[in-house]
Amino acid sequence: MEKPPPARNSSDWNDRIKLQFVAAYYRLNSCHARLVEIRNSKAGDSTRRQVNERTTLQKIEKALRRRDELEDQYAPYGVIAEPVMKDGLAVDVRFTFGNVNAAGRLRSQPVVSSAFISIPLPPSIKRENLTVPERKRADRRAQISQPMRKLILSNYQRPATS
Repeated sequence: MEKPPPARNSSDWNDRIKLQFVAAYYRLNSCHARLVEIRNSKAGDSTRRQVNERTTLQKIEKALRRRDELEDQYAPYGVIAEPVMKDGLAVDVRFTFGNVNAAGRLRSQPVVSSAFISIPLPPSIKRENLTVPERKRADRRAQISQPMRKLILSNYQRPATS
């Protein structure tokens, strides 16, 4: 059963994400419909049709990149947006949210996982000879040595104007 998209002024986090994906697929559908129209048109200059087709293909590529950016942006939160396709058009989008359980209720606890991964050292380096720096402050600048700080800052200095 298809549901209408959420209201544009919805303050719900999941609804806002749905709107972004629905807008992305609307753009893709519009570009695809234009491409089909251009390819099916027989009237007019073929050079003009080729230019229009190229422009439309560039718009499709841009829309696909925007959709991919949305997927990348929300994937860490467990958001999956799967389009239902028919004749090259997205007719529906099915969503899965990491903050909602199978019954559709918000999870009470966030799902967190971590792992410790050992990274092998080159044979010439002995583990016993390594020292682990102590963190004195939470400040990131405290972790950077003075020579490294100078190098970093020198890269951000403005060039002298003549």
